[in-house]
Order: sequence, then C-alpha cells, then structure tokens
Amino acid sequence: YTNITVRYGESLWDIADSYIDYEQYKDKNAYIAEVMSINHLEDEDMVKAGQYLIVPYYSTEFLK
Repeated sequence: YTNITVRYGESLWDIADSYIDYEQYKDKNAYIAEVMSINHLEDEDMVKAGQYLIVPYYSTEFLK
C-alpha cells in the first residue's frame, strides 16, 4: 500500500490506471472497489483534489 494525493481532475479510474496490477485484480472495478473500501468511500465520485488516499500497488520498486 502507498499514500497518494488526489490531483485536480483525477478520478478513481485515473488512479486505477496508474496503480492497478492485473495479476492481482480481474478488472478496474475490482481495484476501485478495494480502494473505496480501504478509504471508507461510499461513492467513487467522492474523491476531491488534495485528498489523501491509501491505494494498493504491486511493484519491485519503492514508489515515492
């Protein structure tokens, strides 16, 4: 897991594009559902610029 800051105009779909690993998730809907659960979001449109989120990612490199 890593912490990210939502950028202006960014959606959970955009975040999924950056962090999803298709070996771990069957599709973006599954990834977004986990992000929403981890962050206690009830609606995917609830994210706002400047908001901090915890997102799962899988990498051999450390993300800053």
